[in-house]
Amino acid sequence: ITYDFSAESYKSILALAERFQLQRALDLVEKYLMRTKQVKMVKKIMIAEEYRFESLMIHFFLFFSKLITVSSVQSTPEFSQMLVSTKVAMLNRAFELVK
Repeated sequence: ITYDFSAESYKSILALAERFQLQRALDLVEKYLMRTKQVKMVKKIMIAEEYRFESLMIHFFLFFSKLITVSSVQSTPEFSQMLVSTKVAMLNRAFELVK
């Protein structure tokens, strides 16, 4: 069974799923975020950090196929709020792309 979310509804579902420990709902939202283009990449990264969505985070680093993509995330105001581990992973990905 799959469910479709909107760019707004996923936020409420995440809050409820976390509050009531509904892993299935968290998994569905994570899958939605991996495929939607309605939510900005930077926002997705922040959500992946907050809800510990490993698959979503891996999805991003595979998406970073060009140095410009990493640079565009770094130039956002949200970048300063990201976890150090995420920034390090982005830097490592940038080094891989330069090779």
